[in-house]
Amino acid sequence: MFLPIKRFAETLWLFFQKRRVYQTKECRISPDAASRCQINPMLLSEVYLAHGTIGCYIFTFETVEKFSRVHARFFAPDGGIMEDAATGSAAGSLSGYLVYHNAIDVNEFTIEQCDFMKRPSRIYAEVTGEKRNIEKVCIGGSSIIVAKGKVFL
Repeated sequence: MFLPIKRFAETLWLFFQKRRVYQTKECRISPDAASRCQINPMLLSEVYLAHGTIGCYIFTFETVEKFSRVHARFFAPDGGIMEDAATGSAAGSLSGYLVYHNAIDVNEFTIEQCDFMKRPSRIYAEVTGEKRNIEKVCIGGSSIIVAKGKVFL
């Protein structure tokens, strides 16, 4: 089930992966305000698990960089992810959703994520299709090694 989306430049949205989207009460939010977002891991996990989802992706249309279109953060504390630096699966779902519901006026755009962890990520989205008819979503970006190790079996 999808709830209708409205385009509020300053509205913070909650996107629960697995095709469910919920909007918080309309609130003016900037990337700076999003940076101060703190979660209650047990309560958030309870909410998203009750809906059969795997995490919570918050986003706003206000961005840090001029050419980005969306700013996001991903939390999945039940899975041991207090916050993820770059969540391609959530960005892909969100990108398709935004174009499907005509909430964004372009099919190629950048999603900012993780600026507040001092590991800024830029996820590039390309959505083929149009409102109510999405054919394909491509997500990409560059990466760096942040940890290295060996597994012994």
